[in-house]
Amino acid sequence: VRPWGFWKPIQDMVVKDDPTFQANKNFKLDMFNVALGIVAQLCLTIFPMYLITGMFSPLWITVGILTVIIFILKRTWWNRLED
Repeated sequence: VRPWGFWKPIQDMVVKDDPTFQANKNFKLDMFNVALGIVAQLCLTIFPMYLITGMFSPLWITVGILTVIIFILKRTWWNRLED
């Protein structure tokens, strides 16, 4: 785990134990991905409701939004994960 700048005192203690430790510099991208993940979770929640009630126009809009979010997260989050 590499926390952002809020954890400066913790980072200082970790650097004492492990001098090769590097802080996470991707705060903005991480927060963007979190926001997209929240919207994706909302889409996954509303999807079966639209399906069961037969509201197909909002269903397809939800599927479209979810598809776009999945594509963006694939490029900005999944492809950048380290082992």
